[in-house]
Amino acid sequence: MARLKPLFIVVICLIAACAAAFGVYYYLSHRPVETEVVYEQMESSTLPVLTMEYEGLDINRLYGYTAEMDLDYVCESVYLLENSYDIPIDITLYDNTVSSVDFYIYDTESGSLVQNGTSGELETEEGVLSTTLTIDQVISNDTEYVLDIVLNMDDESEIHYYTRLLRSLDTSTAKQISSLSLFRRPP
Repeated sequence: MARLKPLFIVVICLIAACAAAFGVYYYLSHRPVETEVVYEQMESSTLPVLTMEYEGLDINRLYGYTAEMDLDYVCESVYLLENSYDIPIDITLYDNTVSSVDFYIYDTESGSLVQNGTSGELETEEGVLSTTLTIDQVISNDTEYVLDIVLNMDDESEIHYYTRLLRSLDTSTAKQISSLSLFRRPP
């Protein structure tokens, strides 16, 4: 019995230490913390937003980069060339002024430049600039490319927009995009 007394005291001490640790943890994790919540209104967009048109629908809302980006990390959307090599684009200006629109097409496998060019006529109506990019017929079928659209601003800065480009002979794409447009978010 004398031997059990020290063991009994050790067990009681361990139980008390565990209960104390649990109590401290519970107190620290459940105590009310007063934090000041600050709400600020976000500033409106400062860079133009670009959308592409496909069969009468605005698709591929692209947000600009003020510097060139690594092509492996920026292509979040794809534009399909089916019947035409023209890509109509609309640019919501947000009080910016665009002097010209250039584009560069890169092969995704090698990173080499396939084509570069300048857009057609720039038409502005109600803060939206519209133009068309005309792609040469150097685009191979079912090969993915990167399209870098560069807005040259009046202050001599450049804004880059990136998307993937694919030429496909599948004619069901327009029907699929049309059905998906029923679920898209309003602009």
